[in-house]
Amino acid sequence: MSEYKNRRKILSCLTIAVSYVLVAKISGVALKNLAAVYNIPYLELIPKIICAIFAILIMGYLHRQSVLKGTLESFWKGIATGGFLGVYLLLMIILFFISDFSAGQLIESSRALVFIFSMFLTGFSEEIIFRGVILNTLRESFKKESRTTIYKVVIFSSLIFAVMHLSNIFSGVPFSAAVIQMAGAFGVGCYFAAIYMRCNTIWVTIVYHAMMNFVSLMGTELMGEGDAVSTISGYGPERLMGLILYLGLTVYLLRKTKMQEMIH
Repeated sequence: MSEYKNRRKILSCLTIAVSYVLVAKISGVALKNLAAVYNIPYLELIPKIICAIFAILIMGYLHRQSVLKGTLESFWKGIATGGFLGVYLLLMIILFFISDFSAGQLIESSRALVFIFSMFLTGFSEEIIFRGVILNTLRESFKKESRTTIYKVVIFSSLIFAVMHLSNIFSGVPFSAAVIQMAGAFGVGCYFAAIYMRCNTIWVTIVYHAMMNFVSLMGTELMGEGDAVSTISGYGPERLMGLILYLGLTVYLLRKTKMQEMIH
């Protein structure tokens, strides 16, 4: 009976992930059709808002509103836990704006705010779905937690998160670039899962996810010189170094001396 329930939970996780991808892609196609007919300001936010609403509805339907809870203490603990990533991303953002300011390329404040909000919405919806809902659902499928089960949950939830990115081939991303992005997403997913399980507040990974998207797209989408598809299409094998880095950081965060803090 328990094995049957576990299979149902795994199937529900896969169904949620596929449903999220379908919502994102269908709303994205609808956006392109609208953009071809109407000149609506900030139209690019609509699919992101739809995905965020979908994530909230799934969270509510599965009674997982508690994933949004968390103390200020746990938030700062999580920020410190992922300190390496936070310092790197913040430094990249500061250097980007300094560089643009020095070159006389001033970004419109409205465009910058829309871009920041867009990155936040993506981070919010994906973290709610893949860490808040899917990771916790997989975690509950084990009667007793151990270091082994935590690794299984981290790896499997991250695999689902990674494979989701293959759907970008339907948006025009070359298959090879999509595979490289998928590999990178697996490493990032493992790292975010480890941070979340260490601090037990989703807001930390939402912030880091939004910052990571910001850094990835600030040179193209923010500057009006491209979009996510053109950015991902330029991914090469050198980005696989990120996979090794994030997997190494994940192992460090899930080291034996810290594991007891995570086991329920």
